[in-house]
Amino acid sequence: MIVGRTITRPYEPGRKKEITFLWKPRIVLAELIYKPGPDRLLFLQRVPDGKTAEITLVEGNKPLEWIKSYARKEAIRLPRGIQDYGSFDELVECCRGRIHAFFECDSKFESVSTLYVLHTWIYERFKAVPYLRFCGLPQTGKTRGIEVISSMCYHPHSISGSITTAPIFRTIEASGGTTIIDEADFRDSDVGSDVMKILNCGYSQGQPVSRVEKDRGGQFVPRLYEVFGPKIIGGRERFKDEATESRCLSYTPSPNRRELPLQLPDEFDADVAALQNQLLKWRLDTLETVTLNVEYVPSVSRRMNQIIQPLLTVADMMSAEERHRYRTDLLAFAQSADTRAREVSSESVEAAIVRVLADGIQRGASLTCKELAEKILEAEQDNIAGLDRWLSANKVSRMVREMGFETRHTRNGAIVIADDQRLRALTARFGIVTESSPTA
Repeated sequence: MIVGRTITRPYEPGRKKEITFLWKPRIVLAELIYKPGPDRLLFLQRVPDGKTAEITLVEGNKPLEWIKSYARKEAIRLPRGIQDYGSFDELVECCRGRIHAFFECDSKFESVSTLYVLHTWIYERFKAVPYLRFCGLPQTGKTRGIEVISSMCYHPHSISGSITTAPIFRTIEASGGTTIIDEADFRDSDVGSDVMKILNCGYSQGQPVSRVEKDRGGQFVPRLYEVFGPKIIGGRERFKDEATESRCLSYTPSPNRRELPLQLPDEFDADVAALQNQLLKWRLDTLETVTLNVEYVPSVSRRMNQIIQPLLTVADMMSAEERHRYRTDLLAFAQSADTRAREVSSESVEAAIVRVLADGIQRGASLTCKELAEKILEAEQDNIAGLDRWLSANKVSRMVREMGFETRHTRNGAIVIADDQRLRALTARFGIVTESSPTA
């Protein structure tokens, strides 16, 4: 297996590849670092005896040169070397201390965000990773939370409101690491469409984004971009796509209860640089040796189980006392998030369909799509704004088929065939209580 981030130029044969990272397990592990004094990009390569060496080429590959301007302006934050970090518990506490010093959040989220920072440094070991999302109105602390937490992540780089579509995919693929997205800046735009493609594909390995681009000969050819990796998102509202929403660990900041600096102090960047160097050493020490946590936590949903596994893996590396503390906080946060998701889902049209179908089955009634639409309008008109403007028998018919139910045409209209097993699963998912629901 070879893992790496490479910009290839197939139309320039013989040219050295430009890379930011190369990993051949148990053979070579090389990381790009930036030296601000001489303004140089170098590779920090771990050699077989466990030591490291700063080199200009790794296996004939040179550093990706255009990254230098990004690193110089800290648009992509690269480590400058490595530093000892003591024990892993000490490194964890250092990360948590920075969050506590500059961002107001509850203790559970301090634990979750600390675990999130650390998992970004070994994210290649996981098949799927979560997104960390800050929700809320302006001036609630979203930006400060993103700034403080992302500063400690692996290769943080921002998709800002000024970016165009062309560099988005190249930047993510080349730099790897943690992508910072201000979701609210991209509404109803071409960039917004590209961002949603990145979010839909980027949480799981093996789902590159395909684009058609012109090559040097003027021919339009398909090009795959790797967009997998951690992402930190700021936005005001939930995602309309439930699949994207379910990949997020969401937090809504509260007004400050402590006196925090209105602006980050001058020493903030110096402290970040030192911590990044310590985290890089931990990455070099850990990337190949980590034991993945594959347990299933029955108290949270399957999707939540999937996205918290990387964080549970990090918690497992701590001492027994710290492991218990961080696991407890993470699972409490995950359970609360699942509860909120069910509450929001229970107010959706899909949930209304399930409620009416479940009620019909209990009464032994078969409902047509038209009757189903009428009952939903009657029950939810005051709860779901604008429902009467778009809900129709045809729309209900499409929705129930998307939910896995079948319909059968009759002289009275299309009847919904409500499969009992699927209906029970959906009532549990939306938190709907029926006569057949299990009792505590």
